[in-house]
Amino acid sequence: HFFAFFPYFWSGLGMARPLCFVEEEFAEEKFSAASFVAGKRRMVHVETLHKDLLAYCEHLQEEVVHSIHTDLYDSFLSVSGRLAQLEGDLKRLSSSLPEMLGRLDKATTRVESSRE
Repeated sequence: HFFAFFPYFWSGLGMARPLCFVEEEFAEEKFSAASFVAGKRRMVHVETLHKDLLAYCEHLQEEVVHSIHTDLYDSFLSVSGRLAQLEGDLKRLSSSLPEMLGRLDKATTRVESSRE
């Protein structure tokens, strides 16, 4: 898989080669896209830079998707656990409900008979 070799780019020849940049370059406080491109053009062909940037973009998109799926899965497990607990609570409540209704009916009957 491509990302097992990152920061390497899977070339069309079936071989991995290093990218012409490291991702830390983008995190620099004074990062300038124009300066970045100008500097890289002195070292590599524009086509190589373009392919590497596309590969890096694809990598970032995969990372975002993976992160979203992981977060959603964790949220799903959390909600699923809460629903299971709620289901247990509702079953306990519903099992005692007929008994409580019976007591209420008896109490209502006693109140009504005491009024007569």
